[in-house]
Amino acid sequence: MTRINNHKTEYPIEEFVELRGLSPELVGRISVNKNQAFFDAEVDIVLSESGKIYKHIEIIYKLEDEREALTMGVHRLKKYLSSIAR
Repeated sequence: MTRINNHKTEYPIEEFVELRGLSPELVGRISVNKNQAFFDAEVDIVLSESGKIYKHIEIIYKLEDEREALTMGVHRLKKYLSSIAR
């Protein structure tokens, strides 16, 4: 997996992750949103051209900061991909 950064200062933030070994039409997407004092991360596999959701993985709630939300999102995506590779 290769992280493709797309940082901006407004929320939600979307970071895309290249999924090596899968279809080139699919990418991982971590969407980070700020809710009051916490951050949430939504983890999906999306179609690279349209951005439509191919597979919703998980939403992770009440994370301390943006960096933790991105890190946990990538971790959950990696964990999901490992579980289907078996």
